[in-house]
Amino acid sequence: MKRLSLAVTMIFSSLLMFGQAPSYVDFEWDVFRFGYAVPLDGDVDGGLAFGGELRYNATDNFSIGIGGDGAIFGGDFGAANTDFGITGASLLLGDYYFSNTSGQRGFAGIGLGLFSTGTVTVTNNNVEEVIKGTTGFGLAPRIGYEFNHVRLQGQYNLTLKEGQSNYFGVTVALTLWGGYNGGSSSRSSTRETLD
Repeated sequence: MKRLSLAVTMIFSSLLMFGQAPSYVDFEWDVFRFGYAVPLDGDVDGGLAFGGELRYNATDNFSIGIGGDGAIFGGDFGAANTDFGITGASLLLGDYYFSNTSGQRGFAGIGLGLFSTGTVTVTNNNVEEVIKGTTGFGLAPRIGYEFNHVRLQGQYNLTLKEGQSNYFGVTVALTLWGGYNGGSSSRSSTRETLD
């Protein structure tokens, strides 16, 4: 775990020193992302997808970041036993942007990290609950579109551990910082001054 932390720190440090995204603000933050989650097993119905992330624009076409995702799935409320699915993930993220000439651009990316899933069963509307959970490695490929400070994306959360629930989420987020600046970043200005 210490080696992984050291490797991640070194990668981020290198990108901060040598990365160049002259047309975009260096950091952007999806404070809260929310939308609809579609589970890919038949035990629970669709529910709420949510999350947040912080990204660093390493170049005009590539960003890296860290983030968290979660989902709560509904069950059959008319049944004697009602199941609720719960999942969460901590991810390292990378996105490739198909354009670098405006604040409106499409992207595709992937997240890698740990996924935790579980179920809560409510029996006959009683307070009694049974919670079972597991944690394992997973992937999160995604595609989306940025409309300046609004980010729309579809993400497939694929857990690689048997018994965990996979789901597809469609979400929207308000992004702070970030945005297109037409090549007038403070970092570029600093470099020109030094040159």
